[in-house]
Amino acid sequence: MQRAQTDAAGPPRIAVAGATGNAGKEIVRALADRGALVRALVRDPARLGPLAARCAEVVTLEVTREEDVRGALDGVECFVTALGKTWQRDSAPRRAVDVDANVRLFQEARRAGVRRIGMTSVAWADRQSPVAMLRMKGEAEDALRETGVAHVIIRPSGFFSDMWEVLQMCRRGTFWSFGDAYLNPISPVDLGDFIAEHVLDASRVGPFEVGGPDAYDIPALAALCGRVLEREVRVRRVPMWLARAGVAMIRPFSRNLWEMSDFFIGSSALTHAAGMSALLPKYGTHHLEDYLRERLASVGE
Repeated sequence: MQRAQTDAAGPPRIAVAGATGNAGKEIVRALADRGALVRALVRDPARLGPLAARCAEVVTLEVTREEDVRGALDGVECFVTALGKTWQRDSAPRRAVDVDANVRLFQEARRAGVRRIGMTSVAWADRQSPVAMLRMKGEAEDALRETGVAHVIIRPSGFFSDMWEVLQMCRRGTFWSFGDAYLNPISPVDLGDFIAEHVLDASRVGPFEVGGPDAYDIPALAALCGRVLEREVRVRRVPMWLARAGVAMIRPFSRNLWEMSDFFIGSSALTHAAGMSALLPKYGTHHLEDYLRERLASVGE
């Protein structure tokens, strides 16, 4: 393996943006486990928790402000971004984070002489997609390619944390489904390891898709939720036209909620159309059922 560093006498210096998110924390952990000197770029250092002790540096900044980003990547060989807005209730538009902040950091990386960039994207990202979030991720991917800097793009399937939301839906005994989706969500721990391996190995090029070790269709996922909740969970199917109409009604009231809902409906449509080919290459050792049981126990329910 060719290591992504310029100083053969020492460990690689790697900056991580979005270091306090679910994926970002595991990227920091996985890079530190492999001996990298991590510079965590964060808005709130307290959210790093015990991971702060694993970082060589912690830099406080707001990625949506150009003046904060300037100089943030000086002196590092690699930069990894795990930036992405999900359910956060702050006032920042999703585009300001998913696209603008990433583009700003890519440009700063080129100016600072960073040798390699890693980007956490999402499966099905495409700037021509009818799904707003997938368009934004695709636009950010294209901006990274345009820098001319060596890079690796990681496109994970759904996360275990997304499946926690599915479990909450099933508490009343119903799994509301939009088509016959197929998926193999991945643990953030396994994703962190996968990203670290691909960022540190400079011989890896191009986008890589990755999912978890266990694959589900809708009935299997509903059955899993039923086992965890210890109750019967029935699948109720909603026509896609009706789901899209419902999502459209959200848009005037909450753009963030509309974008998230549009993402889940749009992704369901894509995986339904793709069938079994929607399953991504399997990786990792962590299992969704274990995650859901452990998280349920941790909240005392």
